[in-house]
Amino acid sequence: MGKSVRRLLLFFAVSLALPSALLCQAEPLDAEGAVRQALAHANERFTSTDVKDLGWLGDASAVALTKIIGGKALEERDVEPVLLVLTLSYSAPRIVKIDSDREPRATLFLLNCLDLATNDPKLKGKISSAKAYVKDQYARSGKQGDAMPSPR
Repeated sequence: MGKSVRRLLLFFAVSLALPSALLCQAEPLDAEGAVRQALAHANERFTSTDVKDLGWLGDASAVALTKIIGGKALEERDVEPVLLVLTLSYSAPRIVKIDSDREPRATLFLLNCLDLATNDPKLKGKISSAKAYVKDQYARSGKQGDAMPSPR
């Protein structure tokens, strides 16, 4: 192979590898950014990055959802992605970065608001299941000793 072909191949190899290497080193999203990203993926599939980012949030995800939803009226099809974000945020409360976000105060408030906003029995059942899950996860995290240092 000639020098120009080798250079061209090297250029293409670097062009393909560099963006993915930079993407892997991206700064972590703040709570609102992580929740927005997860909601954007909700109609498709959550990525492992979405799941990981939400797992560190705990109650901060409910605060972010409140900011994102704001005064907008939620349609029933929007409730399930919100429930998924909230439950994923409590998959392991002991690893939530901010200690005060381990307790689901805003999360339970938001779930109560969602419950009051719908008359659909099926949706009410899903909301009730999400509430029970969040409460159970929080209670379990306290029994496991919540003194685990949070990664910063």
